[in-house]
Amino acid sequence: ASGMSGTSASADVGGSPADEDLAFEQDTKKFLLKMFQDTELMGIVSILVSILLCEGGRQQKQKGKPTREPAPKLPEAMISLSFQGVRILNAIARLDLPALQDSLGPTGRHEVYHMFVRLLDYCGSRQQGGLMKPDKMNEETQLLHETLILLGFYC
Repeated sequence: ASGMSGTSASADVGGSPADEDLAFEQDTKKFLLKMFQDTELMGIVSILVSILLCEGGRQQKQKGKPTREPAPKLPEAMISLSFQGVRILNAIARLDLPALQDSLGPTGRHEVYHMFVRLLDYCGSRQQGGLMKPDKMNEETQLLHETLILLGFYC
């Protein structure tokens, strides 16, 4: 009889594996969000703004009037990095939207504005008419979609 009571006592002390997994997941989420806040979202916005603005604006002066020609294609590495950066920001928003909004708040507002303007301007200028199926979308279209999702989270 004493062997059985020892078994039931040990079962009462520990939580179920599902409870332990949930607690671990919540702790991990808190740690990640704290790290993102402490590092200003790992500097993702600053990096994106730096690489996007180094390429310059897309409007070119021709006879004193701006033209609305498609922007020259950015190097594939820049598009890929921008896409992944925006996806990371969207993932953070899904984890904790107020944390993302606070991190992108007043101190980085100009950087965020420039990031959105440059991404939307570039991707919008590179769009070709008509709708595409998701598996046929080009990189600029995918980046545009992720940027619009992030804009929705930000606002």
